Amino acid sequence: MTVTLSVKEVRRFQEGILYELTADSEERGFEKYEQYIKNWLDGGLFFVCDGDIYFIHSMLKQEDDLPAEEIQQAGTLVCSDAGKEDPLGEDEKGRHEYIAVDGDRREYHAYNDLAETGQYECFVWEAERGLVGCWRGYGSRSQDVELYLPGEEGIR
Repeated sequence: MTVTLSVKEVRRFQEGILYELTADSEERGFEKYEQYIKNWLDGGLFFVCDGDIYFIHSMLKQEDDLPAEEIQQAGTLVCSDAGKEDPLGEDEKGRHEYIAVDGDRREYHAYNDLAETGQYECFVWEAERGLVGCWRGYGSRSQDVELYLPGEEGIR
């Protein structure tokens, strides 16, 4: 299924820019998946500052007048040239979260392994291209949503 992603500048700050990413499709059957995409991607915001990118879940969307610092603190760092180590050990249960750096690519991975069907999400960023792919869902792959730029389908 082909989905069009739109990026809209929401607000400009001295520290960075807040963007909203939305998905839409004219294909039949999209409405079946629209609820999952709304839950996983639409309504989410990205705050870009100093080369780092923070993902802010839709809960913050109603708070239009927050200062940049509060928006950044409410977000999750999903892209950084410095990468990010998983605070939990490999054998430790809980919410794992890390950013892998591979040349011009940055991959944010998060997953919760406290339950068999815990939540996971990934954002893949590439220099000069931006977001090239993302996927989110549960371990059972229920409500699984995968979005890619054309030609990037095999990155998962």
